[in-house]
Amino acid sequence: MTKALKRLLERIKLRLSTQKIVPPEAVDLRIFFEAPIPIFLCDEKGKVLEQNRKAYYVFGYGKDKFITNLLPGIQLKPHHHGFSSRADKHRQGYFEYYVEGKNPLIVYVIDKTDLQTLKEEYRFAISYLSHELKTPIAVAQTKAEALLEEVKKGASQEKVAEGLSEIVERIINLSNLVKRLFQMSSVLVKELKVERRKVKASELLADLRTLTEELAEEKGIKLIFDLTEDFIVKVDPELFLQALFNLVENAIKFTPEGKKVWVSARKIEDKIYFRVEDEGPGVPEEELPFLTRPFYRARYLGKGLGLGLFLVETIAKAHGGRLKLANASPPKTGFIAKIELDDLEGQPT
Repeated sequence: MTKALKRLLERIKLRLSTQKIVPPEAVDLRIFFEAPIPIFLCDEKGKVLEQNRKAYYVFGYGKDKFITNLLPGIQLKPHHHGFSSRADKHRQGYFEYYVEGKNPLIVYVIDKTDLQTLKEEYRFAISYLSHELKTPIAVAQTKAEALLEEVKKGASQEKVAEGLSEIVERIINLSNLVKRLFQMSSVLVKELKVERRKVKASELLADLRTLTEELAEEKGIKLIFDLTEDFIVKVDPELFLQALFNLVENAIKFTPEGKKVWVSARKIEDKIYFRVEDEGPGVPEEELPFLTRPFYRARYLGKGLGLGLFLVETIAKAHGGRLKLANASPPKTGFIAKIELDDLEGQPT
């Protein structure tokens, strides 16, 4: 047991009692409830007599339940130290625990989930890069193959030059994407570096259209861009464009053929909003709070790494903003993702 935990144990140790079971009132309740780690008081059979606030936050209401249901595999032996994992429909949890005392037993828990997630993030980083590169590589290959067929049919030099120019442009975009992706992979292991500069909203949306219009056309989806009045926004253009691309790519992916995806940008007083709305099925309401967790995949999403919205939120927060997710209001169906930023030195053009 760590020295910090030993000190904590001393601070909440039970008063001497001749009773078989020491009541929760015998504990220094203020220290118990405000402790920064989950703590349970259990009887000798493992039934939870009391839990502190942190335990409630991590495990939910556990009073009168058995600790073995909350921490599978736990051994209720005094002075025992061990590990446990538990899964619910939203995440896999990893915990280290210490058992101390007697009548009642005191169980201290350290949530190791974030540390385990960090290990997973390293392992998934390369998979993420591969995942994000597949589409632009496929588009460049399709353009090259189409041009090759044109050459075989005796296409003019002008036609060939036009095709080559388009392929070169795709390769340049792909090179820039690789650069952005390596920046994105660093999000998984360290703080994101943001290099802001002033850029027009119209320029961001124009670049976004270039990156996404073919994806929409291939699926038969109408992509609508809406900017009623241009304005200046102070962001890292490459990072912010990556965030917008992820939102639009998701919207296209989960919108049925023949439907629409809307992309809009607005400056309202001292706030700036970039909004993406689709006509897809939406997301179960109970899953909305978990969509930005790394590696979380909603049930209806199927395959994927579960990194897209996590990265969007990370980029938004790095810019001092936030990501809001919601379903469209009935009777409409669809999903709405909105990035909200403070207007830093923004002004009408």
